[in-house]
Amino acid sequence: MLKAKICKKFDIDNLFYGKNHKISGLGEIKKAVQTHDISALLVFSGLHVKLDEAKAGFDKDEIKDKIKDKGVILTKTITKLFQENKKCIWNEKVRYSLNVQSSADVQELIELLKNEDNGLLQWIEKWI
Repeated sequence: MLKAKICKKFDIDNLFYGKNHKISGLGEIKKAVQTHDISALLVFSGLHVKLDEAKAGFDKDEIKDKIKDKGVILTKTITKLFQENKKCIWNEKVRYSLNVQSSADVQELIELLKNEDNGLLQWIEKWI
């Protein structure tokens, strides 16, 4: 979904397939966007500031008490995805590392991402 947002931002129908390969400079953009780093994709899509704004105002210590609150679901997802320095904890290499994340952590993240009230996937989709 973020890559679709990036295509829309650059006014390109499809960044990876089709006739766009003749656009000057597209190769460099394509290389940069072929990442699985959600932090980088949020920057390229222009959503990183909006995501920071969306989570602003929620106290991380209160997450457990307010888990049903829409903003808190988004905040908890962000907390699971990123360290305090905004470095992404989850990436494609996690699946090859032993004992990095428990199956319960993985399942919780999947449920948070897909949450119909205000999961991150739904949040991204509303901006596409």
